[in-house]
Amino acid sequence: MDARQQALFFLKFLRNALQFRYPLSGTAKALYPDDSAGGTFSAGFIRIKDAQKVFTRIIPQSSWTYSLYRLERQRFECLETPDFSYLFTTDLIDRDIFIPDSRSGVKISLRENGGTGTLCLFYREQQPQIGQLPRLLQAERAGHPLNAIHTHDRAWIEDFEKNWWLYKQIPPHILSVTGQKLQNWFLRYFSGEEEKTSNIWTADDMQAFWNEYSLPAYGYLWKRWWQEEESPVFPFILSVMYHNPFWLSGAFSLLKTAAGSEGALVTLLKLIRQKFFVFTAGSRQLFGINPGGAAHIFTVDFPRFKMTGRCNENSALTALEIKAQFSVKIDKTVFLEFYPESNQLFIVPVLPFLSRGAYHTITVDIDGLSVKVPMIWRQFTVHIRGMRLKFLLKGRHWQLTLKWPPGLTKMILEQREILKDTLNNRQKLYLDWVKPDPRAGALFYFDRHGRQLKTMPAENGIVQAAVLDKKGLLVPQGRIKAAAGKKSKSVNFLYPSALPALRGTHYELIIPGSGKIPLAVEDRAEDVIRRLKETPAAILESGLILTAPGAFVDALFAYTALRPLTLSYDAAAGLYGAIKWHIIVSDDIPVDRCREEDGYFFEKKGDCTIIRIKSAWAESFVKRYFNKGAAVSSV
Repeated sequence: MDARQQALFFLKFLRNALQFRYPLSGTAKALYPDDSAGGTFSAGFIRIKDAQKVFTRIIPQSSWTYSLYRLERQRFECLETPDFSYLFTTDLIDRDIFIPDSRSGVKISLRENGGTGTLCLFYREQQPQIGQLPRLLQAERAGHPLNAIHTHDRAWIEDFEKNWWLYKQIPPHILSVTGQKLQNWFLRYFSGEEEKTSNIWTADDMQAFWNEYSLPAYGYLWKRWWQEEESPVFPFILSVMYHNPFWLSGAFSLLKTAAGSEGALVTLLKLIRQKFFVFTAGSRQLFGINPGGAAHIFTVDFPRFKMTGRCNENSALTALEIKAQFSVKIDKTVFLEFYPESNQLFIVPVLPFLSRGAYHTITVDIDGLSVKVPMIWRQFTVHIRGMRLKFLLKGRHWQLTLKWPPGLTKMILEQREILKDTLNNRQKLYLDWVKPDPRAGALFYFDRHGRQLKTMPAENGIVQAAVLDKKGLLVPQGRIKAAAGKKSKSVNFLYPSALPALRGTHYELIIPGSGKIPLAVEDRAEDVIRRLKETPAAILESGLILTAPGAFVDALFAYTALRPLTLSYDAAAGLYGAIKWHIIVSDDIPVDRCREEDGYFFEKKGDCTIIRIKSAWAESFVKRYFNKGAAVSSV
């Protein structure tokens, strides 16, 4: 192609690249990463003296962008990628207007034609030919995560597009330790490889860790952990992705602050977990999908497996196909747990993450695949290897309606062989109803940040419950009321939110059709150390003064990453009107005006809380209250 043909080809390619249709959700809208990035970013090498960037627009399902620059009356249309950039302008230009890129080895190639304009190529190593652009874009889109995802949820797609683009702008050589681990995880995860994970904590250990280290005083510690090789951040991320606690959003907010310029990585994690997850831990593979929204369909199609989810007010669907092996689907939103060695599949209902899941199941074996089915819904349908099993609870019996697929003549139900009726491909069976264990239910209390408590707090409390009614069916929501009151408020057990302030101490949780459960509600006594740790790190660093030996100061820094001002007692006392906290390590304690707690004394002077610690207690104090540790075990 001559220079004119190349310019025309480039402009046509740009227009076509921006016109893209997502499967299910239709034509892509214009996406401008600067809207949410808080600044102007460039994927390529182009820097033009005195030019103003009008906008940068993401080319759908890629890390490429289309940018428009203006210099007086001159327009510059640019295709910018991480490896090369093309620029076109209708006027003739001089190389001197380009600012050399800070990265070494960038070359410039100009093709000029007086009738058409100037087409410039910027590249570092290989010089791509203009005719290769469609093929290169196709390869770029084939490697993009959205190539494996089909959904109606346009808002989710656009959020993912922006954050994936931001993530791809981070040069790999400047990624932190945690950033590198997450990048490697992303590459394996979206390639469809089997992601074997051995360091996922148990739900109880994850919750204990969150109870302590989600407190705002540890904000700087998370930033330090993000940069360290041996830190709990990466296993914590995998654990919250695996267990999906209701405080997941709070965890990702904390992690995004710690990640700093790598925050797009954390947002991608959040978006992934909102919709689907796949984990392999030991011999177990766990699959889950949550389409979310009204009538949204979400499909993930990887080389090894395919998952589909659908959910609206009246119906749901979870489907899994392990390619070349089997397919299973159920009209509920569930997790699917597969053990390849024994060819067993467990259908796992969505329950509070701390519950043990004590409910009745039956075992269905079809053509070598053994499936555990939970009997906790009044009516539901399961498809296994093309066979339909429709369950309906009728009084004290389950009615099971079978629809046999072609070629299948027998199955095993609860170790009993069932043969197909040769005259009909539909067949009805009846199973005994099993009385539920009255001890199977569990209640969990939390504060509004998701920190677990022993009793229900009087303000901003959250209750989460794994509750079966008297028929053994799952109860997704109930009501809470004062024991002596008449009015009640709705409570969602599976996806809880903070309740309003509770006045009094006697409350009841009403389980529809199954009675009431008393709740223990109490006002929290003042806890000075917890109030200190609930203060943000930035405020503590300027609003806390230490009068303590160097060993105490260093220990506090080691456990919290806080380095407050250190002053003598007299110097600190003159600042009590400006500071909120003063920690003193000394044996001179005015016990007549101090209140003794477990391992320390405290008193108030105006708005300042003074914590006094005996010298002999100093080491044990800082370890006890600021170094809870991360003692965890894996699932």
